[in-house]
Amino acid sequence: MNNQTFEFDEPKDYLRLLLSEKNASELRIQLSEMEDFDVATFLTDLREDGDQLMVLTYLMLSKEKAADVFAELEPPEQELIINSISDAQLGAIIEEMYVDDAVDLMEELPANVVRRVMRTAKPE
Repeated sequence: MNNQTFEFDEPKDYLRLLLSEKNASELRIQLSEMEDFDVATFLTDLREDGDQLMVLTYLMLSKEKAADVFAELEPPEQELIINSISDAQLGAIIEEMYVDDAVDLMEELPANVVRRVMRTAKPE
């Protein structure tokens, strides 16, 4: 990005600018500094622009941040992410989640998605 100063009404406007400029490194930094709930809200808002954009943005998060944000997402967004990522990525998310968040996740998702989660998660 150039040295211009921008004024944004909301942080999500800046994040959308970074997305439009394909500035992944700055977007990762900004997302890592945000509260998990705010990232989840931003991702949910991104679904208006398409599921793929939401998933791609989610995949920019660090493994730890991704697990924390995943716990804040609503079941439809969780299911979309689960259906869009590899088993290895899914396993990494589940392993980083707190046990109670993982249990809550299992209670909310459809049975076929729960089976996939169970296949990828380590027993512990």
